[in-house]
Amino acid sequence: MSLRELHEKQQNHSELRKWYLTLWSSLLNQRDADGVSAKEGLEIFRKYVAVLVKVKDTYAAIRIARELRAVCLAEFGASDLSSIQAAMELAALLEKDAGSHEEAVSLYEDICKFSKEASHDHDLLLLIRSARARLAHLLATQSDLAHRAEMIYMQDWEEAGNVFGYGSEETLTALAKLVAFFRKDHARRYTTMAIKKIEENVPQIITHEQDLRKLFVSAEAIARMYMDMNAYESAFVLLRRIRADISARFGVGFLPNSMWIDRRWTVFATALEKILRKQASSTLFTDLISELFVESTLYESWLRVLQTKATFETRISVGGRLLALLGEKHRHLEIGLLKDELWGVFRDELSPESPKSSAIWELFQVCATEMSRERSAATLLETAVQVVADLCEATKHQQALELASWIKEHVWTRGGFKEQGLGSLGMKLSICLINASDLVMGSELAMALQRLSMDILSETMLDQREVEFDMSPLSIRQINVYIRLLGTQKNYSLLEQILQTLWTSRTHQTWAINTTISIGRRLSKVKFALGKHTEALSIVGDICYNVSDMLGPTHHITLACDRLHAALNKRCGNHAAAIDVHTRVLRKITAYGGGGGGGEDHNGAGMSRDEIVAVSVRELRSLKTMYMCGGWGNRDPASVVELSRQLFDRMGELDVEAEALADVAAWDLEAADQAFEVEDDELEGTEGQLDFGIEEAEGEEGDEVHDDISVSLGESYPHDW
Repeated sequence: MSLRELHEKQQNHSELRKWYLTLWSSLLNQRDADGVSAKEGLEIFRKYVAVLVKVKDTYAAIRIARELRAVCLAEFGASDLSSIQAAMELAALLEKDAGSHEEAVSLYEDICKFSKEASHDHDLLLLIRSARARLAHLLATQSDLAHRAEMIYMQDWEEAGNVFGYGSEETLTALAKLVAFFRKDHARRYTTMAIKKIEENVPQIITHEQDLRKLFVSAEAIARMYMDMNAYESAFVLLRRIRADISARFGVGFLPNSMWIDRRWTVFATALEKILRKQASSTLFTDLISELFVESTLYESWLRVLQTKATFETRISVGGRLLALLGEKHRHLEIGLLKDELWGVFRDELSPESPKSSAIWELFQVCATEMSRERSAATLLETAVQVVADLCEATKHQQALELASWIKEHVWTRGGFKEQGLGSLGMKLSICLINASDLVMGSELAMALQRLSMDILSETMLDQREVEFDMSPLSIRQINVYIRLLGTQKNYSLLEQILQTLWTSRTHQTWAINTTISIGRRLSKVKFALGKHTEALSIVGDICYNVSDMLGPTHHITLACDRLHAALNKRCGNHAAAIDVHTRVLRKITAYGGGGGGGEDHNGAGMSRDEIVAVSVRELRSLKTMYMCGGWGNRDPASVVELSRQLFDRMGELDVEAEALADVAAWDLEAADQAFEVEDDELEGTEGQLDFGIEEAEGEEGDEVHDDISVSLGESYPHDW
């Protein structure tokens, strides 16, 4: 053996053959002697055969292989692993001799018969698999025996699939051999057969394999098979068929109990497509798993909201997100099926008998197109709001509530009502719901409509703080619905925003004068309620100045503004300023109130004697209250006494209370603890509830000329208000 190793290093095959012959003969004659194991003996045999092959003496190699097999059969029997190994060695050598193929086939077939005994012997099992592979390869080289090779390849693939799984390496290798067998001569018929076998077996991979990694590897292997055959068109046909068959079998939702598993096939299909299109990256598998998780979650959510009868807006929102995802992946068949289910949700919830030509269908079409966008589309909301209006008009208030809820949710998830066009639509939708609540007043539905309306209004106004919000499309009557409701809820912050927006835009409007004044007065009240006293007093002060100049000092609107100005000063504890307002009003009455029982200001707004008395008494009562709180301050009491005397002369005969009030000189500051407190009618309920509604036709009989005036206040007045 030492001499053999020496000649192996020198690669002297002629001398090496001699030494191997001597060594082999010695092993056969002294096989019972100690020193050489069976494994070492097999290794010597293989090296001896290799030398004989190199010197091209195949017959000698076959001869010693027969000798080895004969010894093993005699010593161990046909079923022993050593005998089977010897048979494998002999058969492999017989393959090299064209005239000995039949014997080689017979040997391989004999080896394969021991498959039952190999179930618990791993080494024997490997030998039998190798024998089947070599047998199939040998049969495939002979046209008259090729059908038997096909059977072996098919059996190997099926057995591997049953034992290891259809996505295992063993199974894919068996399938690749089967495909290679069919395309060995590149004939069209064989290529067609190879494609057919793939198409028959791919569904087995999809429906049986549960391991995602194996599905991905399977897709890679299948893609390579198609690419090796240059059969790209057939591969894409298979892809379309996979998606169509599975979608038709399970529907959009697929199996209800295990959505994750049911979406596994997308890993295979997507990987196959990307590899065929040569778009595969090193992170493809990770990317596919992430996409599968998102897709599966959305499908599970969609199925869950359908089964649990979730709210309309929830079903539509979930369906919309799933539709958007499928659209990104160009899954047209699934998109069509999902749209059918979504249309069913729309129709059943909003109008069960609506055909595919109704407003509901138009809304659905727009939704199906737009709901995948990152931001809300005006087209979608305009259509949706119109459908809400149609439903309200048809007294289908519950359906209108559901659809409006979905609109709110849809806009909120896409950035809110920040865009100007969306803000206007939000206001219109909110108003539509408020008006609808009036028709079902007192019911739970009415409360739900009002709550949703206010939610939409609040979000709209909050978003519109960042942009210039145009409220011109809304009428004063519509705006009043919100203003009064916000006043009831004491939502002064939002109320201030609405009134401030109206007040700022007054120079661009054609409101009646009384409407503009009403807006300013309400705004000052709201600001005062929010603690913004300086701003409130500034607004009402400007209003008093301009209204007096425009309508006249004793016009009832002018006097109402003066009362508000005085009341705000009183609430601030600014008694001196309140006294100034009251004395100014009394001077105006004295100057313009008219004598002899009546009068008319310079703008034609006349006051009867009763009106003069009523206003004077009210102002004197308020003035006395301020006096009792701290006296006249730095004012000259004589001027106030003279003013009261002039007023007393104009009023004529008065009752006892009025005469007592008009006698300013008789007011006793020492009796302040007994002073009565008059109500600030302009701020009545400030601590509780105020009616902030804007007046559309404010005025008394005889003031129609002013109610009809439609000019932009502030354009011709000294102060910019």
